[in-house]
Amino acid sequence: MKIYRSLCLTLAIVCLFTVVGCQNTVGVYTFADMYALMTDENMVIQKYNILTGEKMPLCPDPVCPHTTEAACPFASASMLMTEDSTLYFVQDGEIYYDAQMGEHVLPQSIMRYDFAKGKLKVLCTITGTRYEGLQGRLIHTDRYIYYSVRSADDTNESFELWRVKDSGGSPKKCGITTSWVSAGVHDGYAYYSDVTGVYRIDMKKKEIEYLLRAEEGSLLSIYFFDKEGGAYCVETSRNGSAVLYLQAGIEPVLLMEGTDISYMALSRNTICYSEGNDLYTISRDTGEKTLLYTAALAETIIRIYSCGLGFVARYENGETMQSTFVPLRLVS
Repeated sequence: MKIYRSLCLTLAIVCLFTVVGCQNTVGVYTFADMYALMTDENMVIQKYNILTGEKMPLCPDPVCPHTTEAACPFASASMLMTEDSTLYFVQDGEIYYDAQMGEHVLPQSIMRYDFAKGKLKVLCTITGTRYEGLQGRLIHTDRYIYYSVRSADDTNESFELWRVKDSGGSPKKCGITTSWVSAGVHDGYAYYSDVTGVYRIDMKKKEIEYLLRAEEGSLLSIYFFDKEGGAYCVETSRNGSAVLYLQAGIEPVLLMEGTDISYMALSRNTICYSEGNDLYTISRDTGEKTLLYTAALAETIIRIYSCGLGFVARYENGETMQSTFVPLRLVS
């Protein structure tokens, strides 16, 4: 309880924090506005303040070593998904030997953390063998958390879609098994992208509908969805790369083309993406493209994170092997 009391006090201070902008206007920002969340090299959740450039552990306990052994609630974390004032993530437990199964197993818990209330809850815990485990991303829709679990059969790699209520409970199978993890769930359909293209599966009828088939030598990857269920994808081929918007019932929309488009993130109505190691934004309203950051020769883009006020890009220096973070705040 000491941790939670400290956390509530910390978040209360953060939520009341005011910032004077370029035009001397005062704005009050929420935790989700100011902080981009990520894991460090030790799989501990960190928060990066886009206003100050400060990065620190999300855990509020000042004496916590931030390890699984010390029962830090934000250690051994992966598959982070932020939605408004709530963070969902997966936390790995300690591997142990199950005598009944005759195998070592890894418990994995799906967690929900409320920034505003400072409350952490275990939604469910899944125990798998060395071949099983949660992979891909967590998906929140219609009061459920959807996730993909790798098959226990080491000779046949496949992934099964499950779901659990966002308030917690017993996980349920969705009856869908595919060759890759689900990228999203919207309006009764599960969405996927693999070497064959981008498609969706009717979760009741189990029927497959392709939004776009991949051409020979090309690869399609879904990065995120809009509220209408439209998918933003990167297509990579021998001829270069492109960002596409795909939605059932309409023709694919080409948003931009490039030579080496890779990472993408969305904040408000702006897409940030990397071409090579440089960073650009494109407005979903106007289609205007803007160069935001030109990388140094030794810098390699690792990831783009988003928050309400913009983006944070993570780079690795090939000479020093050190990570640096570049805040890219959007103009209000």
